[in-house]
Amino acid sequence: AVGAPCPRLEGPDMTGTPFNIKDWAGKYVLIDFWGTWCGACLQGMPAMRAFRDAHADRLILVGVANDKDPEKVLACMRSHGMDWINLMQGKGEDDFVATFNVQGFPTKILLDPRGTIVYRGSGESEDFYAEVEKILKES
Repeated sequence: AVGAPCPRLEGPDMTGTPFNIKDWAGKYVLIDFWGTWCGACLQGMPAMRAFRDAHADRLILVGVANDKDPEKVLACMRSHGMDWINLMQGKGEDDFVATFNVQGFPTKILLDPRGTIVYRGSGESEDFYAEVEKILKES
């Protein structure tokens, strides 16, 4: 929920590199929960990439793929130019979709530099980026 500290988000990314959300303290982190099967998720990738690029000095983008097939996720990442950190959804205590209580896709969660959830949105809209832009300008 907004105002809560970020739950644990760690494990190997899609390249096998260890990832821990805590390593990004001091920057805003935009977590995008998406799926290869989600048309809205994939349509929104160019806008998300552009937003990330416009704020590269202050914002890190992390994807969490709601899929079970890593090869399918990697192929989708390549075909949609997803050159940011991505993790698989996971299972059990590593089921990040459950941990973050994601009910729909895409869901985007913004963490402030202290690791607190400051904004959460579902679906794909320009309003989300306008709200995040406002938060970034206020800090």
